[in-house]
Amino acid sequence: MLFGALTLATVTYVGCKDYDDDIDNLQTQIDANAAGLAELQAKVNAGNWVTDIKSITGGFEITFNNGNKYSIVNGKDGSVVEIGENGNWFIDGVDTGKPARGEKGETGATGPVGPVGPEGPVGPVGPEGSVGPV
Repeated sequence: MLFGALTLATVTYVGCKDYDDDIDNLQTQIDANAAGLAELQAKVNAGNWVTDIKSITGGFEITFNNGNKYSIVNGKDGSVVEIGENGNWFIDGVDTGKPARGEKGETGATGPVGPVGPEGPVGPVGPEGSVGPV
């Protein structure tokens, strides 16, 4: 039993370890985006807004209502992540061997029956002369 628990723990640890570099890379990108958004939010909170955007070599220039201009130029390209024809994740054209979709799980239990709704309106007179709900 102890051996089984150690095997499971090892598989779980090794399985998660494969993603550490990818997760760190993504976290770095998220942090950079958050910092940029915080700077823009501070400008908006200070009453600044964009009055013009111009295309420049390698990027664009943003002009704010107070006259300040900021150039944003292309930086280092990030990784290209896509789903290959075989259904696996590809990073920069390299098959990771990891499927983009998990295996189909078992069908879940049937949910509870909902409450009975209100009675509908009275229907038209039937061929026998009776009137009742539709």
